[in-house]
Formats: sequence, structure tokens, C-alpha cells
Amino acid sequence: MSESTTDNEFVWSLQALHREEPQNLGVIASLAAHYASDEPETALEYAEKGLALAAALIPTDFTGTMDWREESNHTYFALLHSAIVANMFMGDNDEAWRLINHSLTVNPRDHLSVRLFRDQLPAYVAH
Repeated sequence: MSESTTDNEFVWSLQALHREEPQNLGVIASLAAHYASDEPETALEYAEKGLALAAALIPTDFTGTMDWREESNHTYFALLHSAIVANMFMGDNDEAWRLINHSLTVNPRDHLSVRLFRDQLPAYVAH
């Protein structure tokens, strides 16, 4: 079996699971990550859906940081990462910049190294 077939089967399985469990953040984050560079519009749809679901779990008055070491936060940061990559591929540098800053605000230790994306944005000099 080729790697492409295995990859396709994995994505089909994720899509089937997503149909069964449309609010499963882990599945949504996996789909967003899969599509981030090749199909950024699709990735962004998944990432935005996941971020909206995750936002409902975060208290509205929350202003602190979220520790990467807390496993329950991993999916949120993965969704942010996919949204950043998708926005960069789509050329929406302002939104990518906003998401990078948000990620660094809630996760200053930056375990996914999103701060490195800033140097790739033409808008970096303007901010």
C-alpha cells in the first residue's frame, strides 16, 4: 500500500469520525492540520470551527496564560497553529499576525514556535 493511499484512508477515517462526532476537537484539529498547506480554505474552516468550540470552553473573562504542559490545551494550540498556517497560505497576513499575537499572549513559552512565522509575514515590518 502506498503512502498516499494510507494518508487518504487516514483522512477518510477522520472525516467519517468527524461526521459521527462533529464537536470532537481532536478530530477537527487533525483535519485542520492535514489541510493547512495544501487546502488552506478547508483547513481554515476546520480550524475556525474548532476554535469557536474551544472558545465556548474558555471563561469569557479569562485573561491569563494557558500552559502547554496541560494536555487539555494541546488541541487549542494545534488549532491556532493550523489557522495561522492556513491564513498565511491564503495571504491574509493581518489575520495570521493577529492569531500569532494571540497565541504568544496565551502561550508565551511558544512550544509550537509560532513566533518564527512573524519573520515570514510581509506585514511584520508594519507591526
